[in-house]
Amino acid sequence: MRRIAAMLGLALLLFTAAPLRGEEAPAGERAFNGLSWTVVRTPPDQRADLPELRRWRNVFLGDVRPFPDRKIPPVFWFEDGGVEFGVVYQSRAAPLVMLIAGTGAAFDTQSNRELARALYAAGLHVVGLASPSHPSFIVNGSSSGVPGRPAEDAADLYRVMQMVLDRIRGRIAIEEVHLAGFSLGALNAAWVAELDRRAGKIGFDKVLLLNPPVSLWNSTELLDAMFDRHVPDSAQGQRELFDRIFAQFARVFSRARESTLEGDFLFNAYEQLEPTDAALETLIALTFRLAAMNMIFASDVVSKAGYMVPVDADLQPTTSLSPFIGPLLAKRFSDYFDGIYLPHIQASEPGFTRERAIAEASLYPLEAFLRGDGRIGMLTNRDELILSPAELAWLADVFGPRAILFETGGHCGNYLRPDVVAAIDAFFRSRP
Repeated sequence: MRRIAAMLGLALLLFTAAPLRGEEAPAGERAFNGLSWTVVRTPPDQRADLPELRRWRNVFLGDVRPFPDRKIPPVFWFEDGGVEFGVVYQSRAAPLVMLIAGTGAAFDTQSNRELARALYAAGLHVVGLASPSHPSFIVNGSSSGVPGRPAEDAADLYRVMQMVLDRIRGRIAIEEVHLAGFSLGALNAAWVAELDRRAGKIGFDKVLLLNPPVSLWNSTELLDAMFDRHVPDSAQGQRELFDRIFAQFARVFSRARESTLEGDFLFNAYEQLEPTDAALETLIALTFRLAAMNMIFASDVVSKAGYMVPVDADLQPTTSLSPFIGPLLAKRFSDYFDGIYLPHIQASEPGFTRERAIAEASLYPLEAFLRGDGRIGMLTNRDELILSPAELAWLADVFGPRAILFETGGHCGNYLRPDVVAAIDAFFRSRP
């Protein structure tokens, strides 16, 4: 599933501009807004001058196996390498930051790399970790194979973090250990920090939550609503939409001077295609839906939930997964919630309600901890896409002077901007 979704994901980095023009002023005639920041990220002329990260020079990769006797399903043969992580290291003793990726993201996702560059420039070692909702973590690092319950995900991450620290202490000199995460990874970081306060096995010195959701349910509903507004219900309509996306992708990519789909290439594509806000919403919604597709499929197979994949299905490396693509694309997060997540919990906790699950999957249960722990800071943007105005106000109130708020940046889009880099640097240099 990840192989097929990844191919589509490359095309989704471009836009459905042509059929959506005319709904509002084109990109070149309006302000760079929260949607633009989310998709295109920091424009080239607004980026801080940061050091590059290169394997063998200041980066090394590794993996750990929390469950060494676990049999990897054959369909996930490409994940048979344990829980992967990346380390960006200084040439001297330095503090280290454990950095958790966002929804469905790998340890080396673009946001992780951007933040790692900013942290490295601040003189820190960085360990990049995948999200518990990424297929490789579900297959290798999840105790249940069903991500989404914050306390369980925190325990899985905490186990991996301890193993990683044991693995790397002989290679780099670590002065103290910090914790950070972005998007869903920020919510994970809050729960890991609370667990560490009780368990005391790592002892995080400082914790930074970047662009956190307050409620997973509310944030996913906002993203699913974007999908519902712009993506046709019918399979035929979806195929036509994807055909347009691939056509745009081919047109711009064929004219590009570089072969990567990030940085200047993506910004140049944005300027060429002048996508409307509706087109940007379509892209964001589809990208989120692809992450959800990967999570649902991996969780269904690993946990043997029998939700879409029969429990006795013999999925081999050569098995075509095409029959699953259409049905999975139609699945909302609430379908995963009701079809896999709730039944999994209720199997061991029969009285566990849907309402309790929604309330639990949030920062609300940690409010007293977040208010009272001076080690923890929060950074977000006023044009954040995954927060309601009430949730943004709640974060500002809970963190008080430890809340870092920027006017613009969308969802995780401004990590290379000098003022954001400076704020992250200042946070980790400060004393709690």
